[in-house]
Amino acid sequence: INAKPYYDGRNITLSYMNGRCGSTLAASMIHKTGQCTVVSEPWAMLDIVERGHIQRENPKLRAEMHNLTKAAILMIAKDPKRKYFIKMGMVTGVLVKAIKDIFPAAKEIYMYRAFRPTMMSYRKLFGPFAMTILSGLVVPRCIGKDKHWDIWHRNKTSNPYKRFFIWMFCNMEYFYEEAKTRTDIESYSYESFQADREGYIRHLMGGMGIGP
Repeated sequence: INAKPYYDGRNITLSYMNGRCGSTLAASMIHKTGQCTVVSEPWAMLDIVERGHIQRENPKLRAEMHNLTKAAILMIAKDPKRKYFIKMGMVTGVLVKAIKDIFPAAKEIYMYRAFRPTMMSYRKLFGPFAMTILSGLVVPRCIGKDKHWDIWHRNKTSNPYKRFFIWMFCNMEYFYEEAKTRTDIESYSYESFQADREGYIRHLMGGMGIGP
């Protein structure tokens, strides 16, 4: 952090998502251009997100979270002259509240899919046993605000699919709240990818300053 005090993240694109939305395929196509380093779901960020749920409401600890986040991303995006696409993973929605303060010039995008096909895709991929374990891990990580906890306690359930749905809602809500006051976060739906793959990828890469 001290070595790069003025690093504003202008060469970084951060992608948030709920998964099963075409993000892996998009990341693969970006990687194939050779014009961008692609990093998929860095585990260091997941730990920071978990800490962030505790720290972000505490002004004394917010600076620590920001420093941890900045240090982790600087370890990933080491070369300021190289473009980076960081696929943040499923439980990093909370970071959308902090990244603009840490890297004001970084590009942020949100990749998503309609709720029902997302749930069906996860159900087909994991099955009930794995979904039970997964929902037990992601719900505590994503339910961080008082409003989310209130929703969780009023609808608390042992059904893994319902638990997973609550996680998706909480994770997406961070993005929706931020988008109310910001116009610089672009969203990309899986449905638009299916309708026009070439246009989808062209628009995504164009926003990053890469492409054929």
